[in-house]
Amino acid sequence: MSTRLRIPKSNVVTGPLTAASRTFATTSASTAGAFVLILVALHAIEPEFDPSWRFISEYQLGGWGWLMSLAFVCLSVSATTLVLAARSQIRTVGGRIGLGLLALSAVAFLVAGVFRTDSLLAETATTTGMIHNTAAAVGGFVPLAAYLIAWSLARNVAWRAYRPALWWVTVPAIVGDLAAWAQNAVLMTSGGAFGPGTPVGWPNRLLIVGFAVWMLVAALLVRVVARAASDTADASDTAVASDTGVAAPDSVTTAADRAAPPRP
Repeated sequence: MSTRLRIPKSNVVTGPLTAASRTFATTSASTAGAFVLILVALHAIEPEFDPSWRFISEYQLGGWGWLMSLAFVCLSVSATTLVLAARSQIRTVGGRIGLGLLALSAVAFLVAGVFRTDSLLAETATTTGMIHNTAAAVGGFVPLAAYLIAWSLARNVAWRAYRPALWWVTVPAIVGDLAAWAQNAVLMTSGGAFGPGTPVGWPNRLLIVGFAVWMLVAALLVRVVARAASDTADASDTAVASDTGVAAPDSVTTAADRAAPPRP
């Protein structure tokens, strides 16, 4: 039995990416980048939250908590617009499931931004904190969404030349997934107890940054493919016009134009 990785067949044909898709991709990349920048800034703005064992959500509890909420909203917008940017290129069942999971994660990130978490040091859980934690768990579907979307796009004939890029683009999602497993392993080892001796902070940061970076680079790849398709279409139109002797629209003149007296 062969142990080689099974390569998906490129047998899916879709229309070209539109200008709207490029706009959605630009928005997705921009908001994912904004999330990362805000998160990095909060490490300096709110240093009271030790990054080695405090979750990123706890930045919502500080004096600049609204920034962390805004960061979650940015991540939600990034996931939503990435779905809108890529959906026209997805035709497989697995790919559509991936888009659905990414859309579900977008809702989860928005909920996490609206409902603040509880402190790890709190003795009792609040309703808003439980809602936030549930949303955070649902947001963990991003890696599975990334795998399914990449596999589906690899089957698209228009994306055949970008297969290596698709695999590399998925790496941040894989890193985020591994970080999530590391975080869970640390919690299991500690028996669910939080404190300076339970270093869940860095895995928590790595997993969420991995998710955001995947959205950013995936959106940029959509833009690259869209631009390449646009350039190919323009070159094809130019070649057809040259072969048929048809002038470009801005160089066409009519007999009336030639007969008209020159303008002062």
